[in-house]
Amino acid sequence: MSPSANLRAVFSQAPPRQFPPEIERALLRADGAWRFGSAVAAIVGTLGFVLFLPLSLVDTFRLDINAVRTSAEVVSSVYQQRAVANHAFMRRKKLFLVTFSYTDHDGRRQRAQSLAARDLRPGEKVEVEYHNDTTGLARVAGGFFVPGGYWAGVWAMIFPALAIFGRWNFRRWRQRRGHLLKFGLLAAGRIEQLWQHGPRDGGTGWVALRFSAAGNSVQHTQSVDGPALEAARSLARGDGRLTVLYDERLPRHCIVLELNPALLTA
Repeated sequence: MSPSANLRAVFSQAPPRQFPPEIERALLRADGAWRFGSAVAAIVGTLGFVLFLPLSLVDTFRLDINAVRTSAEVVSSVYQQRAVANHAFMRRKKLFLVTFSYTDHDGRRQRAQSLAARDLRPGEKVEVEYHNDTTGLARVAGGFFVPGGYWAGVWAMIFPALAIFGRWNFRRWRQRRGHLLKFGLLAAGRIEQLWQHGPRDGGTGWVALRFSAAGNSVQHTQSVDGPALEAARSLARGDGRLTVLYDERLPRHCIVLELNPALLTA
């Protein structure tokens, strides 16, 4: 459906407008590529969170809130990797996987492992922290289980946060678009310039247009492709006139009826 006289009559209604269901669905539905991208982002966010969230942070937290200190003997110390230490702002350094044995409060001999930022000699006496209620949950004092500490958990949380932000952003776009459709004002505009930067742009171009909003001249530039690019070319070859639906509070938040893909393909 192109912006015909009937469609203009719908937009010419006094706010708040009532749209035929098919027009409202066309104007508010998400682009197919956006839907696909959102689905991929949700999947990647979930997988990234599951794969990269260090579960050992749970052990770190338990020892941070309820640990008992005692002396232990180093059994072995093996170079593990080069990474940040216990937070993200420390320089990269060598990490060692330390195995040690200690006697808990019940007199039982325990053996555990943790990372340390220095090499320890077998037989060396070190101070360790262990959990009262979980056998074998212990670390060298000042040591850690996860390179980067809690910052590693924050980094892992970025994955689902991006997917959630994408969903929130789309819902916000729909709310703003719905408000614009119901309460926006109509204005006559004119194409000032239509261009493509070069052959690499393919079927994508840009349109610079100008319209009047509340007595002020507003310039707006938007990208166009496919049917919208062809429609823009056709208008530019003529008088360049077009119709703009704009938000009175933010005029550059607008819909150019003749160039809207949903209206061109509905």
